[in-house]
Amino acid sequence: MKKHKLGMNRNLIIIIVTLSFISGYSQKVKFKELGYGLISSEPISKQKLKNSPSKLHTTINHTGLIKKTDSIPVEIGAQFAVFYKLKFKKDTLIPVNIIWTYPEGMKDTKGNKIKETSYFTEKDTNFKTFSSYTIEGENELVKGNWIFQMFYLNKKLYQKEFYLY
Repeated sequence: MKKHKLGMNRNLIIIIVTLSFISGYSQKVKFKELGYGLISSEPISKQKLKNSPSKLHTTINHTGLIKKTDSIPVEIGAQFAVFYKLKFKKDTLIPVNIIWTYPEGMKDTKGNKIKETSYFTEKDTNFKTFSSYTIEGENELVKGNWIFQMFYLNKKLYQKEFYLY
């Protein structure tokens, strides 16, 4: 009987230590904004993304920041981004959840309402990188506040609001 209790206590201690480690690890990742605004870019690849307005996730190679602004004209081809560095004690890849929340009226290519797009990706730490959005279709021509958020281990690292007019 004592052996069983000891095993349960040991498992509980392992779980507590693991959760403490994960919690401490997430606290050490810091988001440093380096800029935001209108960009120009070249597409590299496209993957299907079920919960997005275009049904695609386009990976791009940005070619430059055109203008630092959070006010974006709502037109096909408009591209906007947040530039940042995820600061951490060592260089590594970390999993992040990116969420774009749209104003009322966003629909997918089939006319279904969409409130947000969420996807997981990996980002390098201690390296300048970016996350962007390109308006690709008529269904994405929605004026209002678009919100970009990034989470790591369910902790919000950053939020940026763009106003599309």
